[in-house]
Amino acid sequence: MDIQALGPSALFLSLDASELAARRLTPEAVTAPVAADLTRDALRRLGRTAPDGMLLDLFPGRESLLIFARFENRYRRYFVFPELEDLIAAARSSPPGIPSRLFYIEGAYVLAVAARERDALFPALEEYGKSLDVGAGYLCHLREHGRELASGNALDALRQAF
Repeated sequence: MDIQALGPSALFLSLDASELAARRLTPEAVTAPVAADLTRDALRRLGRTAPDGMLLDLFPGRESLLIFARFENRYRRYFVFPELEDLIAAARSSPPGIPSRLFYIEGAYVLAVAARERDALFPALEEYGKSLDVGAGYLCHLREHGRELASGNALDALRQAF
């Protein structure tokens, strides 16, 4: 198995026909759960642990398999704001210095917040926006399909701009 770490949040795996055969697999028979197990094994070989949020892209060939894995390590909460005014009001009501990222996707603003489960900022965000119940790979989805408007401390940037 060829393993290439692509920074702290991505990994590239390549398995040839003999490596797949040793696992009694064919490239087209590898499912997402099997690919996740292969990725966890590769991370262990690198001395890393698999985070909860893992998004996998599988590329089966005739006699080989490529896996591209992306990870999200931070616990995140997501809030959607259909209107910019509500987002600005939420930013003004939130404490400063909260790590957050802002995306625009499908006609709405989505705020990704790195915070603990019961952080004090949630009431302010929930007053003006709606908490999203999404999986751990949602940040990867936002990166691919949305447009990132602010990163780092998006709430602080909004407060300063408006």
